[in-house]
Amino acid sequence: RAIPNLKKVFTAFSLTLISWISTLVSVLTVAVFISLIGRSLSWYTHFYVSVFLYGTAATAKLILVHTVAKKYFYKNMNEQFLGEIFFDASLMIWSVALTVITQMGLCSAFICTLWVAFPLLTKLMVHKEFSQKGATMKFVMMYMLGMFVPYLYMMYLSWTVFEMFTPIMGRSGSEILPDVVLAGFIVVITMILSSYFINFIYLVKSTETTLITLTTVFVVTLILVCSGIFFPYSSDAANPKPKRVFLQHTSRRFHDLDGNVVKSDAGIWINGFDYNGISHITPHVPEINDTIRTPCEEQAPFCGLPWILPIHFMFRKNWYLPAPEIFPRSPIHFKVLSKEVMPWNSVRLSFEVSG
Repeated sequence: RAIPNLKKVFTAFSLTLISWISTLVSVLTVAVFISLIGRSLSWYTHFYVSVFLYGTAATAKLILVHTVAKKYFYKNMNEQFLGEIFFDASLMIWSVALTVITQMGLCSAFICTLWVAFPLLTKLMVHKEFSQKGATMKFVMMYMLGMFVPYLYMMYLSWTVFEMFTPIMGRSGSEILPDVVLAGFIVVITMILSSYFINFIYLVKSTETTLITLTTVFVVTLILVCSGIFFPYSSDAANPKPKRVFLQHTSRRFHDLDGNVVKSDAGIWINGFDYNGISHITPHVPEINDTIRTPCEEQAPFCGLPWILPIHFMFRKNWYLPAPEIFPRSPIHFKVLSKEVMPWNSVRLSFEVSG
């Protein structure tokens, strides 16, 4: 009997992983779609939008996969037995994670310990009630009480992650899709928080009402996001969410290997610090549009733009508005002091700049 039950646990383990992967793919697809239609960062000021959009989609997809499995794959199996099997499958996932992280020597393994120790204690606490009477209200209350500590701690960590990364998405560059990053975080957190509640899908009589509610919230939110009703930025002094734009009046001179000036120009160098670029600026300042977007100068360092730090790979989209040349009060003098060939075909230049 032990071997067939072990096979069923591994089947439930595999099905849980499949549901996670399919949920991740589905929600990230929605995030990419939102980015492609130009509605990225709709949640930047209104964070609840991301929960209603990506959180409901992730939860609905998880429930749908397991509902379909319950209806067709586990058609004639005892619901109480299925609840036990999927609880054990979730426990196996966390035990594997605990083993791997401990083997890697990471101190954060204690988080996985919470998700192994408390569920085991909870199972001991509810075993008699569940085996004799099934999924009663008393069982549910005892189950929730036993899981309170790991869930409370994980929700605290989740909120910390969002508090940290949501502002960063407003200055993450033109190449990173912020909606994909945030959607990924939401899916992972949804998977973690739902891991020990998957068994309830197999214990309840129907998930139809829950699925309809979640799908309705998702569809309504998606329509509102696509309509552009949620403006990403805010000038609220108490909680500002600014659109970060970097403008520099610059003069450029391009030299060849012999030091001769190949070409020169002057203009306003414009960087939009997030994925939306200048799309929200063009309606107010028509001169700043995609016609002045500057191509990358492949032969020049940093695409031919005067980056102070080597972060040009994060800002591939740059705009350059022609402007008069700069004439500083104190002329700039640039002098190379020494040139030293280093190992691995590198060259160390020592120079002096004044002005």
